[in-house]
Amino acid sequence: MEKNNYIDINKMVFSNTPAENKLHFIKTLSKEEIRKATNDTILRIFKECCNGRDKFYIKSERRAGNNLGGSNIWNSCIEFIYEYKGKAYINFYVQNTKTDWSESETFDRFKSSSEYNGWCDYLGTRFRYDSDDVTNVIRCILAEYVYYTEVEKSQREEQERLNTITHYSIVNPVCNYFYERLRLDKLPFSYGTTKPEYKQYCRGKKAIEEYAKANLATLYGKSKEELKAIYMREFEKAM
Repeated sequence: MEKNNYIDINKMVFSNTPAENKLHFIKTLSKEEIRKATNDTILRIFKECCNGRDKFYIKSERRAGNNLGGSNIWNSCIEFIYEYKGKAYINFYVQNTKTDWSESETFDRFKSSSEYNGWCDYLGTRFRYDSDDVTNVIRCILAEYVYYTEVEKSQREEQERLNTITHYSIVNPVCNYFYERLRLDKLPFSYGTTKPEYKQYCRGKKAIEEYAKANLATLYGKSKEELKAIYMREFEKAM
């Protein structure tokens, strides 16, 4: 915290402040303080979180949109941010009574006035963000950064490791081997799921999934061939 209790959001969000405190500040700081977030801050968020992708999505449960109450009827919310020619852009989901579309706006232009009036030419639809809506969109971008880089980081990394050791190129050959061994490939498509051979197959698949989750630390880093051999054994045992 700086002098006179002023918090510079552009510094605080990247600081060593505990994640819980960052999220509290993002939620409670005044409209004026939140709207001091700069193009450079949003670009840095994108670059730190995109991991080679061209978009950084805001999770659906944290997306902000235009007001649900009052005279402003909801028809839009933020989907993701991206970079183009050194500028941060916001991509919006927009809908009318029949269909939906996406529209983009630079971050600077979006927050340049007290409110933002967007127009989706494809839908012939206006999407208005009042002063609170604009602030809440900025809040949700900042909060998503904290969740992504700190709160959910370990969970995401664990899931990425699990995805690596259960990649289809490893698991599919094992499952296909037993599918053919049980002669399920020779049976009609309407073959019932109550049949014993199919139940065996399902037990084997589930055994691989559960074994991978329970032994992630020891399995991660093994070669594809080593993993296939292990999964073959576990599949066989479960049958």
